[in-house]
Amino acid sequence: MNHRRLVVQTVVLLAILGIFVHWARPYYNWDMLPYIGVAYRLGGASVEEAHMRTYAVSEAAAPAREHRWNTQGGAYRRTVTRDPAAFGQQLPFYSVKPAYPALMLALMRTGLNGVDASVWISRAAYLGIGVILLLWLASFLAPIPAVATTAGVMGLPFVLDLARLSTPDALSTLLVLPALWLVFDQRRLRAGTALLVLSVPVRPDNLLWVVVVAAYGALRRREDRKAAVAFVGVATLAYLIQAQASGNLGWVTLFHHSFVERLAHPATLEPSLSLPGYLWIYLRETHPVSLPRFILLFALLGVWLFVARVRRHGRSDDGAALVAAFGVFAALHWLVYPGEDRFLVAGYLATLVVLVRTLAETTRPLSRPHTAPAPRHPAVHPGAPGAS
Repeated sequence: MNHRRLVVQTVVLLAILGIFVHWARPYYNWDMLPYIGVAYRLGGASVEEAHMRTYAVSEAAAPAREHRWNTQGGAYRRTVTRDPAAFGQQLPFYSVKPAYPALMLALMRTGLNGVDASVWISRAAYLGIGVILLLWLASFLAPIPAVATTAGVMGLPFVLDLARLSTPDALSTLLVLPALWLVFDQRRLRAGTALLVLSVPVRPDNLLWVVVVAAYGALRRREDRKAAVAFVGVATLAYLIQAQASGNLGWVTLFHHSFVERLAHPATLEPSLSLPGYLWIYLRETHPVSLPRFILLFALLGVWLFVARVRRHGRSDDGAALVAAFGVFAALHWLVYPGEDRFLVAGYLATLVVLVRTLAETTRPLSRPHTAPAPRHPAVHPGAPGAS
């Protein structure tokens, strides 16, 4: 790959994405408030002080309309706004994801306020995602199609939303996407899985990605089975430590809080949901009206890509393995937490890369000039991931 040309592509892409970010107004969503509170708590503030400082900085730095909605938009938000104890009981839902508020705290100590820190982390991560996507696409597309395709994908609503939300989702995608590239494109299983382990403090549900990718590696190469078990063990330990340190209220409370009713005092919840009640909620969340907006589209696209690539390249095809891995992850994630598109963006992007590669294989003008592939290590089967 011509590195000078790649630098030019990257500069052009960042200029385009900069325009996207400039016009994509932040949402200043309610989750911003407890993340700021966790950042203050990490800095040594008491719950009462974190509560006071969080709402003060929101009133000073967030637009008045969003601040008013976050503080007065319903009984739940009004209670959390006026009651420091209620605010403190929300924090375990957010402190279990420590990397994001820790990074916010680091920025706040440079003089940035908590609202702007949350916004700029998401925006910077969004730009980083674009660079990673360009690197992946530029490996098989000519320069102009690579930049154009990357810009087009980064302008899709579910991707651009990452830059607008004050959540760790953009930061999580920034780690998971290159991990998938390393594992399924570069065949560097251990490096990619290690990156996924590092993503667990950003979002604990990335543990599912570690399990899926480690299982894939263990199935493809016997030599990688011990490493796969070790990666899953380290990621699980990291998750348990995060949960313990955060005072995590448990899955039952989180599920009730998310899908039954918002709890101003979740620590006092007496679980009462029966098995039929859980089944009804899952059935309700499976209805197309409740499903993430793009999940059905990507489910159909994934099935088509898997079948098409297996027919063309055989069962050892890395692209087919990637969309299958994402399908397993999405299914597991839905069982744990039937949530939103923002939890699945890394898989969506990887699926789109496989789609573009599949189309490029039959559209020569879009592809990079053919060069002889570099020889692989003789110990690695053509269809297996590498050991590095």
